Amino acid sequence: MNESHKVQNYVRGSLIGLTVGLIAAYLYNRALQESGNPEENKVNASDLVKVSLAVLALVRQITELGSGKK
Repeated sequence: MNESHKVQNYVRGSLIGLTVGLIAAYLYNRALQESGNPEENKVNASDLVKVSLAVLALVRQITELGSGKK
């Protein structure tokens, strides 16, 4: 893999990550507003662990795409 492919992958990954992060933040804020208590912005540690594990699983799947395993 040459350097231009690496740079393209970094740029694509960054743009996808930025887009997904912005959408997630928008949906989270919208859900807070719809709950009727937008000032209540507390997240449990257990919820953070669940989200972290889901993100790690996604990263693992993306890594397996690059390794070519089937």
